[in-house]
Amino acid sequence: IIGGSLGLESITGLNQRYWVGAISIAAVIILAQRKYHLVEKFLIFLVLVMSASFLTTFIIIKPDLGAVFRGIIPSFPPDSFYLILALIGTTVVPYNLFLHSSAVRQKWQGKENLRSARRDIWLSVGLGGLLSIAVVVTSATAFFSRGITLENGSQMAQQLNPLFGPAANILFGLGFFAAGLSSAITAPY
Repeated sequence: IIGGSLGLESITGLNQRYWVGAISIAAVIILAQRKYHLVEKFLIFLVLVMSASFLTTFIIIKPDLGAVFRGIIPSFPPDSFYLILALIGTTVVPYNLFLHSSAVRQKWQGKENLRSARRDIWLSVGLGGLLSIAVVVTSATAFFSRGITLENGSQMAQQLNPLFGPAANILFGLGFFAAGLSSAITAPY
């Protein structure tokens, strides 16, 4: 919710405290509908928009693919233990596992749906992985390779400038909002 409110604050200039309430109310209204398919379609739409943005930016900025492939083998700087824990904690989110378990139960009823379920899982995990890679690589190219240190979260929109130009801040703010709202929906769902 805080991330979503930061996104809306960066777009509107209105203090994030107001947006926290608005996002909370929106999440309650969506959850009160008790329609799994509505939530699923909304989340799929948000992920597709974010995926298209970051994957297109990845192509436009033309990162050093040799460095990208070398980065597949993890290395850890000294004193990075808490950063590693934070990355794992934000990647392996338990409520998403519970949500997916619930979705499987509602969407696929028997063995005859196993092939469809597997296809859905491979597509979801694969797209999620590609999106994560694209976000990390575009960030590394936009900031790290140029020696830029971020002072606040709203500066992260700069990584989308090659694709969206001045509209990058608005789109990134909407992405932050979408991520916050989707988390506010999936956590209690």
